Amino acid sequence: MKIYILLFLFYYSITICFCQDTTIIYFDSKWKETNIKDSMKYYRKLINKQNLFEAIDYDKSGNIQMNGQFNDKECKLKTGKFIYYYKNGNKWEVKIYNNYGELDSSSIGWYSNGKIKYSGKYKNGLKIDNWVNYYENGGKKEVKFYNKKGELDSNSIGWDSNGKIEYSGKYKNGLKTGFWTKHFENGSPKEENFYNEKGDLDSSSIGWYSDGKIRFTGKHKYGFKIGPWIRYHNNGNKMEIKYYNSLGKLDSALGWNLNGKIEYSGTYKNGLKTGSWITFLQNGKKVEDNYNEKGELEGNSIGWYSNGKIEYSGTYKNGVIIGLYTKCFENGAKMEESLYNEKGELDGNSIGWYSNGKIQFTGKFKNGFRIDLWVRNYENGNKKDECSFNKRGELDGNLTAWYPNGKIQYSGKFKNGLKIGISTIYYENGNKNEEGYFNDKGKIDNNYILWYKNGTIQNSGKFTNGKRNGEWISYFETGKISTKEIFKNGKISNIQYFNEDGTINKGKQSKTNDSTIILLPQFPGGEDSLRNFLVRNIKSLETPKDHKVHVKVMLYIYIDSEGNVSVDGSGDHDIDEKAIRVVKKLPKFIPGRDHLKNINSELEIPIEYDLN
Repeated sequence: MKIYILLFLFYYSITICFCQDTTIIYFDSKWKETNIKDSMKYYRKLINKQNLFEAIDYDKSGNIQMNGQFNDKECKLKTGKFIYYYKNGNKWEVKIYNNYGELDSSSIGWYSNGKIKYSGKYKNGLKIDNWVNYYENGGKKEVKFYNKKGELDSNSIGWDSNGKIEYSGKYKNGLKTGFWTKHFENGSPKEENFYNEKGDLDSSSIGWYSDGKIRFTGKHKYGFKIGPWIRYHNNGNKMEIKYYNSLGKLDSALGWNLNGKIEYSGTYKNGLKTGSWITFLQNGKKVEDNYNEKGELEGNSIGWYSNGKIEYSGTYKNGVIIGLYTKCFENGAKMEESLYNEKGELDGNSIGWYSNGKIQFTGKFKNGFRIDLWVRNYENGNKKDECSFNKRGELDGNLTAWYPNGKIQYSGKFKNGLKIGISTIYYENGNKNEEGYFNDKGKIDNNYILWYKNGTIQNSGKFTNGKRNGEWISYFETGKISTKEIFKNGKISNIQYFNEDGTINKGKQSKTNDSTIILLPQFPGGEDSLRNFLVRNIKSLETPKDHKVHVKVMLYIYIDSEGNVSVDGSGDHDIDEKAIRVVKKLPKFIPGRDHLKNINSELEIPIEYDLN
């Protein structure tokens, strides 16, 4: 037996032909065809069988997903039996398609434990006859009947997981008709409604609590609520009465709390609140709001907390706040005070407080936009940030931010909403964290430096109009170089990785995008050592029986950021189960690296068996 082992890191391809009539196609997590192997989550074996194309889908680990036939190579027109599988290998569902790609004949689905989930029948793409759904415990969930047009027809019944009836009713030509009843888990009725021949709710409706007490009563006409609708608390007291006119529009409403005291009252016109609406709080305070004919709030409005303290106060006009609007904390202290113009836009001075009375922010609005100087503070009284806005509400001028301890956190400048000039971020210990220069277009330009918290440089380089250019150097926290990169117009052209002792790391690299080249994981002793390890151990495996003379399998080795190894097979279980056992014996790798950070990586190993 000859064994050929090729090592590829981050191998890219869209299709690979295994033989004359079989094609392998790779897909991403959304089942879109991909040529980026790293994003491959599924793959398909497409076998040409005399103008029919059998498709067998697998996930990346080699677990079968689906098996079925298409009439076309593009796999758009299904025909015959399709079987779908769970990851554990059990069937998920079986569906049969006619030559037109329509669902036809019996269909059945299972839970992952093998219990039946549903069974039914299709005809020319439409559900027909009895369809039964089951719970995972084997009990029936619901039974529905479909006519030849695929419409729900005849009696329908549903059960809960304990076998108790959950609902029952009747369909006619796809519409509910007659009495429909819902039940609680204890078997008592939950709700009863009547539907006319057009499928509209009609006549009386009633609902109950699980203990048998009435929850609501009312009446429908042609699908609209009409007359009085009454809801009840669980103790039997009324909760509210709402009156609906013949058009199904609300006319008036009255509500009570659990103890039978009035909670609110008011009138509607064409379904909109109108006139005076009164709400009574638990402490006896009365809240009165007025609505105009458009259902908009009008006039003074005031609200209280349950302890009797004012929560808010203000004035409405045509549904918008105008003038002074005040919010308060539950302890009575002011929370916020702002002015609104007649358009309901914030306009004028605005101030906010913490519950301890310390100022939280101060500033000014004009026609809904922040303007001029705004200052925010921490609850301890120290400044949080200070900035200015222009007439368009854009940041304009200096911006400074501080940590709660008073140390500076950020300093920079804006013009018409864009950063300009030097922008600096600081650590809480006072050392610089990041500093760059922004041009008049708001794009980072010229020199850029990033520091560690201890003050040593982490990364430095140069931008040109928002794109990296020239040499960029990253450093370990010890101050020694980690990487040297060369950029041109934002795209990386070269990178050199270094070890922490200052020596050059000559490991293989992979370009993941235009701006990143990563260092690939390395086997202790190098690639030759890995190849020798695999050849030596795989030769000791038992030769696969009843298999093709020449076999190729693909193993996927995953190396995490600590160098630990895990492995998946290709789906050819006769061969790769044995190969997987060998790969699992591999020692820790030197993990892959993205600049300073160790990363998770993947290694693909194609293994070819020649059994001659």
